[in-house]
Amino acid sequence: MENNVIHLVTAFVGYFLSNEDNSANVGGWLSGAMTKFMPDMSADEADTTSNIIVNTVKDLNEKIQAVQQADNAETWFKDEFNKHTESLSAAEKGKILSQAFNGFAAAESGFTGETAETAGEIADSAWDNFSLLQMTSDVLKKSGETALQSLAYNAGEAIQQSIEGAVPIKGAAEALASSVGTAVDTGVKCAASGAALIAQKKGWLKNFLPANATVQEITNIAVGAVENVKTFFAVGSGTCSTEEAIDRIQRTVVARAVDFLAVNSPTIGATIGAVFGPAGAKIGYTIGQGVSFLAKTDARDFFEAGLNKVCTAARSVVSKIGNKLKSGFNKIKESLFG
Repeated sequence: MENNVIHLVTAFVGYFLSNEDNSANVGGWLSGAMTKFMPDMSADEADTTSNIIVNTVKDLNEKIQAVQQADNAETWFKDEFNKHTESLSAAEKGKILSQAFNGFAAAESGFTGETAETAGEIADSAWDNFSLLQMTSDVLKKSGETALQSLAYNAGEAIQQSIEGAVPIKGAAEALASSVGTAVDTGVKCAASGAALIAQKKGWLKNFLPANATVQEITNIAVGAVENVKTFFAVGSGTCSTEEAIDRIQRTVVARAVDFLAVNSPTIGATIGAVFGPAGAKIGYTIGQGVSFLAKTDARDFFEAGLNKVCTAARSVVSKIGNKLKSGFNKIKESLFG
């Protein structure tokens, strides 16, 4: 799986970066690129898929920008969640948050191999403003821990892998240094998402994602992958500290999670577990490798140095946290079940 996906991502994103005019109409470019790389995809399917990818990337970029600029990520998450669920009852909101918590718990369990402590069935009458605030806080804590586990999972993985025929693309390093939401940033994320979608359709991701994984889910993983590459590059080039990078990556996970909580669906937990767990991390890491290979040698060195610094730091934090989060969960458990 890995080499095929890396090759595809490198070729797909490189195709986007090969002409700066592609940024002007990324939707049209993406539609044509998907039929180029997968000729049996119909023009209608390519157009429909392209629209979903572009809209999802733009929506995620807006959320990522907002949470990165927020004074407090938890406050931002609460406000964003309430905005999306203002028409729902306290019990309905509680169920969504419980599913989100369980999804992140399952993702974390996938990394640690330990049985996750989850939120069980909670009576509708138990939900009020206080318990919702506590569960919101717990979801944030669990998402942050999952982000750390994902980074620690990547630490130690060899990234010095040569790709035959991978020629550095002009502008790739600049793309890695671009701000969230710029035309080139949006285009790279759309291109990485298109490549990941085709990889799934070719069956290369079948051991990691279910065949019916949605375009939104795949795009979410790709956006996270590109953001991580940019963060590693920033650390390696000295424009971002390791501590800032970990905070940035944790906030990005929060922004990406909100995208799934906006829809009241019984599959929220399973989706979050897959997207943010080991399967999503492995796919994201592979996409990130493909993107990084487009840069020249010195930029790839920055990426490698940044990745090693951030992931090693995350592994150290994870080892120190231990069971601290369990005590946090016990507080809400006592409130709801006591």
